[in-house]
Amino acid sequence: MPIKALLRGDSIDLSILAELYPEPSDPVVTADRSGYYLTSPTLPDSLVNDAGEMLARARELLRTINGAARIVSTSYRPVELSGAFRDSVDRQHVVVEAETAHARAHVFAAAVVTSADGQLVQAPAPPAPKYIQLAGQYPDVADALTILGKPAPLDWFDLYKLYEIVRDNVDPSPPDQSRKGNQKKLIDTGWVTKADLGAFTGSANHQLASGNAARHAREPGSGPTRTMSLDEGTQFTRDLVSRWLSCRAT
Repeated sequence: MPIKALLRGDSIDLSILAELYPEPSDPVVTADRSGYYLTSPTLPDSLVNDAGEMLARARELLRTINGAARIVSTSYRPVELSGAFRDSVDRQHVVVEAETAHARAHVFAAAVVTSADGQLVQAPAPPAPKYIQLAGQYPDVADALTILGKPAPLDWFDLYKLYEIVRDNVDPSPPDQSRKGNQKKLIDTGWVTKADLGAFTGSANHQLASGNAARHAREPGSGPTRTMSLDEGTQFTRDLVSRWLSCRAT
């Protein structure tokens, strides 16, 4: 039987996870009288005898889960382990006092699908569990979800790393020796336009566009003619990673 790793965070984010990772997916996020918790075959009951390994595995899995959730839900903010684990006989281990979460409005909802005649049909399964499976198969997917799963808000450095990962993994053939070659392959997919990509890279890199938050302090030139705010860059990157993962999942 898997261990229950109890989670803490905003109730809205916890409920989002429960919607994205329902039974019988792997991993599963659900709730009981103790609160929301994470279970997975990668967290077997035997780990209660090795608290350090149990915590390390749970942290690694949760960061990947947080990353996938950040792609699917624009409002999602990563949650944390509470430090409390329950074994198969409901004994509690490694208890840490939980923090109080701040209230927010719930803006994420599962899709409702109707047929041509207006009848309700079963909605597609949440894509997040599939992203976790892909992370186990492809190191580049795991790297992307790890960046997305960081507790703090994403910055231009994070966003540019995500762009680089996608850029160099769009084509299954070995990456082009030229970054411009890989960039062209990315544009050719239709996932981004040349104009949007230029606004993103210019805003990420140039101090005249993003000030001290930019990746470079002394980038030459007058800066991009069109810019993106950090929020716009985050949405741009989220959409890009989502399209890439959807392609990988097919």
